[in-house]
Amino acid sequence: MRKHLLLGASVALVLAAPAFANESDVSQSGSSQTATVVQTGGTSGNSDITQAGIDNEATITQGDNGDPFVATLNDSEIDQHGLRNTANVTQYSTGTAGADANTSYLEQDGDDDIADVLQNGTGNDSDIYQNDASVGTIDVDQFGMGNASAVDQTGDGGIVTVEQGLANPGADGNSSIVNQYGGLNQATISQEDSGNISDVMQSGAESLVLVDQSGSANTADIDQDGYASSIVDVTQISTSAIGSSAFLFQDGASGSTLTVMQIGGENTIGESLTPFTQTSANSAVDLTQIGTGNSIVGSQGANNNAMSVSQSGEKNSATVAQVTDNNTMTVNQTGAYNVSYTEQNGENLKMTLDQSGTGLNSATILQSGNLNEMIVMQDGTSNSADIKQKGDNNSLDVDTLGADNRVYVEQGDGSNLIEIDQDSDGSNARIFQGGGNGNEAYVTQTTDGSFSYVFQNGWSNYANVSQ
Repeated sequence: MRKHLLLGASVALVLAAPAFANESDVSQSGSSQTATVVQTGGTSGNSDITQAGIDNEATITQGDNGDPFVATLNDSEIDQHGLRNTANVTQYSTGTAGADANTSYLEQDGDDDIADVLQNGTGNDSDIYQNDASVGTIDVDQFGMGNASAVDQTGDGGIVTVEQGLANPGADGNSSIVNQYGGLNQATISQEDSGNISDVMQSGAESLVLVDQSGSANTADIDQDGYASSIVDVTQISTSAIGSSAFLFQDGASGSTLTVMQIGGENTIGESLTPFTQTSANSAVDLTQIGTGNSIVGSQGANNNAMSVSQSGEKNSATVAQVTDNNTMTVNQTGAYNVSYTEQNGENLKMTLDQSGTGLNSATILQSGNLNEMIVMQDGTSNSADIKQKGDNNSLDVDTLGADNRVYVEQGDGSNLIEIDQDSDGSNARIFQGGGNGNEAYVTQTTDGSFSYVFQNGWSNYANVSQ
């Protein structure tokens, strides 16, 4: 059976009875149009609705005949041109996994647009375009595996919500792409199970991205060019040994925040070739990883920024840097076999590093600039710290507790102060202060066989070593 309907009236209602291939084509112009198409019972349905005018409403419902051995191939397209547009698409199928392929294409040109798409099945695809929308709203719900959602929204105050695989075990391999152009936009992505991908791009001030992924081998890729006061918040919870990845870029004028929480093993925030990057001033980065074998690579590249890194577990690594002036950094690692490398470049910098656990801990820290302050604490065995400071009025406090600890410190010109306290077997401290006047160095080692070397170059320097 083939049904074809072309209307220019105000109200259209199409009900397609059970058949193998249903087709509906609705075209409306004018004001106050309403179009409703229901296609169920066949193996394939095709529905097109075009509305030109204001106060338009379009609803499409497509299903199948309930036979799990018959593939479902439904297709819908809605084009709305005008004001106050509302579009609702529901597609569901019960066929064999991998055999279903419902597709939905929705385009709205105008103000106050609302788009709602619900797809239940396997291999479904949803594409939504909102152009010149004023406070446009998009809601996509996909239940099943191998589904894809793409959203492109232009305008201020837009809201996009995408949910994939929720409350549907085995709903893996889903992908979501969201592009938003304009200020005050929001994107919320929720994905469950494994192998899911979330890709979000925002261009505009005071925008918000929220990504929540639960499962394994999931990926979040966020690119936010927010000008000012934008927020990125990513939560990834891994439920297997295969971790998730977060790739982040945030660029804005001032006042942005970047927050990532990862729970589980083998998770990554940035990589050597694609590190996380924040380039807006007066901004903050807060990164937390809980688990084993996690890694962080990235940097901040503007003034007056703050970075906090926390890793809890074994075999974690953090390579983070701050470039430019007046930044603060805190790195905390709890567990064994952790590695950290940090770098700061600018004035009035502060840095705190805390490592604890049993095993091979290592910290390499570089600072360059004036009025720097650094505190390094290590607690465990086989710890090693290699620290360099360049500039004036630097202060350094290193406290290590454990066996086979080693500290190497180098400071540049200025009234620098170093305090090192080691309490364990095989401790080793080396201090080089080169140039300047009034430098001070204090070393306390409380075990037999410890070694301390202090070199000072300048005038009125003071060294105190207690063994």
